[in-house]
Formats: sequence, C-alpha cells, structure tokens
Amino acid sequence: MSDWYYSHQGKQLGPVPVSELERLASNGEFDPEKGLVWKDGMADWLPVASVPELASNFKKQDQRGPRQSEPTPPPPEESNPYATPEVQSADHYPTDGSTLPEIEPGSEPVDIAAILKASFEITKRHIGMLFIIGAIMISITLGVSILMGYIDTLIGYTPKEATDFGISTDNPDLDEAFADALDSGSLLNQIVSSLVGVFLGLGIFRVGLNIIDGRPYTIGSLFSQGALTFRAFLAQVLFGLLFGVGILLFVVPGIYILLRLGQYQFAIVDKHADVLGSFAYSSRITTGTKMPLFGLYIILFLINMLGAIPLFIGLVFTIPFSVVSMSLAYRWMQHGSAAVAPR
Repeated sequence: MSDWYYSHQGKQLGPVPVSELERLASNGEFDPEKGLVWKDGMADWLPVASVPELASNFKKQDQRGPRQSEPTPPPPEESNPYATPEVQSADHYPTDGSTLPEIEPGSEPVDIAAILKASFEITKRHIGMLFIIGAIMISITLGVSILMGYIDTLIGYTPKEATDFGISTDNPDLDEAFADALDSGSLLNQIVSSLVGVFLGLGIFRVGLNIIDGRPYTIGSLFSQGALTFRAFLAQVLFGLLFGVGILLFVVPGIYILLRLGQYQFAIVDKHADVLGSFAYSSRITTGTKMPLFGLYIILFLINMLGAIPLFIGLVFTIPFSVVSMSLAYRWMQHGSAAVAPR
C-alpha cells in the first residue's frame, strides 16, 4: 500500500501509511477536513475528500466517533519584523507563498544541477501560460516605451549625442547607434519606464513563486503586485546605487552586492518586506551560497544568449525557464532541497 504525505499546521510531513493517517487524525495531529495529502503519481496535493481511497476510510472513522479537535496554536508575540538585519526566522515576516519551514542559512547551498533539472520540467508544464504572460509583459513594455518617446517629443526633449556619453568613433552612424542605445529619454520617461518595469517585474516574480509553490496563477497575477511597486522602486534605486558604486570599485564589490542583496525583489513579493528589510532578508538567505548562485546566474545568462541566436525564437523558452530557475533558487535558499519536492 502506498505511503502518503500530509500537511498539518503549515508543515508537510510523511510519508506514512493510511493506518497512521487515521491514528494521527484520531489524535488531532492531522485534520482530514482541512489538511491536504499527496503520494507518488498524483499531480498535486488534494483534500482527503477528493481522494476516493482515503475518503471512505475517514468517513468510517467519523461514524465511529468524533476526532479530538486540533489545538489552536497560541498567538505569536508582537515584534518589529525589521528592527534589525539579524532576523533569524521567517516567522517574523508575513508571506504569500511557501509553508515549508526555513533552513539555517547556508546549511544547504544551492544545487545548480538540481535546480536546472527541476526548472526544465516545470517550465515544460507551464510554457503555454508563461508564453502568454511574457508576451503581454513585452507588449506593455514596448507600448510604454513608444508612448513615453512621443511624450518626450511633445515636451521638447533633445536626444543626447554620442559625445555626451564620451563616445567618439570615426563612424557617425555607429556613434548615433550608441547614443540611441544609451539615451533613456527625459527624466519623466526614465521614472515612468522604471515604475512600469518594476511593477511588471514584481508580477512575473509572483507568477514564478506561485508555480514553484504549486499555487494557482493567472494572467492577472502579472498585475497583482501594485501595492508593492513604490517600495520596490525605491529598493531598486538604492540597489542600483550600491551596485554602481561596487562596480566602480574594481567590479568585484559590485558582483558581491549583486549576489548578497539581489534577492530583494523576491523578498518584497514573498514577504512584503520594506526596502531595508528586503536587503536584510536577502543578505541572510544568501549566506554560504553566493558562489553557487553566481554560477547559476552565469549559466542562465549563457542559456539566454543561446536562445537569442536563432532570431530570438529560443527566448520563448529560455526567459520563462530563467524566471522559474531564479524562483526555485530563492525557495531553495529558504527551504533547501525540499524546494524541489513535488507540491
């Protein structure tokens, strides 16, 4: 007889046989009315009532007598989630995502091979919806770019020349191409474009985390993080300044900042952390795993470069794959190898 995994008070436990599930239910250690179950071969976690081979067992048990009620956990102590960067438990943060317990930071460094393998399988299953969401995201980004370019024209913005960027070659056409690539428009254009980019970026991270957590998501999930956009924008500005200074200081400090604080966007989406809290949380979970994380970033960069070669067609798969991989890496830093277990 197959063994079952079950959920209880936000934790995933097991495997246990059916008889043990019945015993746990009778002792109040598993609630078949609220808890979910899963075993090998099932596509997703389901309530007991939706699993015929279990529903009949627990129906008989209900007829034998009532189960002990599950004790109500005591209310958490009031605390300031972001009082100091030395936060030791994710319980201090609200969360919209995984209910798995967090591991000690650095105790299970990111396993690049396991993440890439799991991400490939996950992306294959969700590629249709991810393609649609990605197409909508790109369309909105291009639309905003065109609109803001038109507004720049109306307000009389003068495009910058190549010499404004310290570029001067013997080819005027090349100089103009460089200038067009580097000129991000008026200050208004830059702010609006950045806000839209942050808003959509948070949405795609929400989609990625929902996929990893086995939670439902829709096209509307792309637009679900509006309340977090302003704090994420401020965090991006601060992160950009820190990263820029680090790059100027012989590059290596910039890479270190990227690896240590780069999970701040996930922390904002997942934990609703504030600006400094998102940096503190990223700094904590990346402990002991910066080099594997750096290796993953390099691999994803190369994969997307390869995806761009055949007329950018490969990006249809490689970009969703990258989103899933980064989301899974974030969950791995929180929960270790349990992050790749089926949920």
